[in-house]
Amino acid sequence: GRGYQVLAFDFAGFGDSQTGPGEARVDSDVVAAAEQLRRRGADRVVLIGSSMGGTAVLAAAVRIRPPVAGVVSLSGPASFQGVDAGAAVSRLRVPVLLVAGADDRRFADDARAMYRAAPVRDKRLLVVPGGGHGTSLLEFGEDAPKVQAAVGRFIADHTR
Repeated sequence: GRGYQVLAFDFAGFGDSQTGPGEARVDSDVVAAAEQLRRRGADRVVLIGSSMGGTAVLAAAVRIRPPVAGVVSLSGPASFQGVDAGAAVSRLRVPVLLVAGADDRRFADDARAMYRAAPVRDKRLLVVPGGGHGTSLLEFGEDAPKVQAAVGRFIADHTR
């Protein structure tokens, strides 16, 4: 409704997606998704991932050329199945928004650490009360509108 082109997918071996030949890595799936969006005409891409998807988009953001316009992680851990978003964030050169629930302790701690490690000026950290995780931060609780607004603003700011 806002004129954005969106591509949602299941990671290889998750949901309805099968694992193909070779080693499946969640960040490689994001790189492929960004390439697909660009083939479909998108010129400004913002990556958004939830939980393991947050790890994937952070790690993929440093690999994608030309660079994406920004990256959003909702409760993304610093690492997942060998994908090291914590290390990738230190090489990040694009705007980043990290969101976590305060009582989702490990993920909030990882978000804070990755925020500190990100060398970019345009970085935002939003830790909301409660134990919401991933997309539930957008859907449930009294802070959901705040998270929705922060994500919406981030997308709008980086796709103009």
